[in-house]
Amino acid sequence: MQDRRFILGLAVTSISLVVAFYLTFLLGGFDSVVRGRAADIAQLENEEWVNDWFGVRLLQYPTDLMTYQQLVQEIRPDIVIETGTYSGGLTLYLSHLLEQLHPEGKVISVDIDTKPARDNFAGLAVPGKASLLERIQLIEASSTDPTTIATISEQVGSTTRVLIVLDSLHSRENVLRELELYGPFVSNGSYVIVNDTHLGRWYPESGDENITYGGAALAVADFLAKTDDFEVDRSRDRFLISCAPGGFLKRVR
Repeated sequence: MQDRRFILGLAVTSISLVVAFYLTFLLGGFDSVVRGRAADIAQLENEEWVNDWFGVRLLQYPTDLMTYQQLVQEIRPDIVIETGTYSGGLTLYLSHLLEQLHPEGKVISVDIDTKPARDNFAGLAVPGKASLLERIQLIEASSTDPTTIATISEQVGSTTRVLIVLDSLHSRENVLRELELYGPFVSNGSYVIVNDTHLGRWYPESGDENITYGGAALAVADFLAKTDDFEVDRSRDRFLISCAPGGFLKRVR
């Protein structure tokens, strides 16, 4: 009899635990764990950020591309400034968006080596190629070099709508410097997007460790601690997977 009671009690306890676990799951008690695991899979296993745009390599999550489209639709920027051209896929994507949404707009993209992008653009085979490429200005230089900033300042001039995407070296020092230099170009109501704030999850910058990977989120925190002109727009973090969580900074004054 005691054995039967023990087994019955054990069964009731087990069922109660399973029900409690299931209800906790349904109510979102494990959402942070699920989100973290989804991010691990998208970044490290499936590499969902490795894509092409019309045959040109583009290292962006599709969800972020949707957010960029929404921002360009809303802001209709006269100039989009991108640091970190790489192969030119995002540069071309931004030019395509402007082609449809604001044909007078242009893209200024800065990288220490623009040859891969130039080669890819030369071999591009898409309708309207000339119009797309005429909209793009490539600057081969460091994004933080005073000459680069002077050149961009001259290009921006009195332009009323400027959107910026920072995606070059992801060290804390470099991203903070870019925010300080490029922030003033951002028009009120527009954004500076700091890419790869998510990398600190896997490559936390500490001293010289992961110095080129995990510093973007730290730089955002440093920047926001020194200015009231920008704030994080959490409404842009609505997708489960993003390379810029907390990195969509809206100019509010």
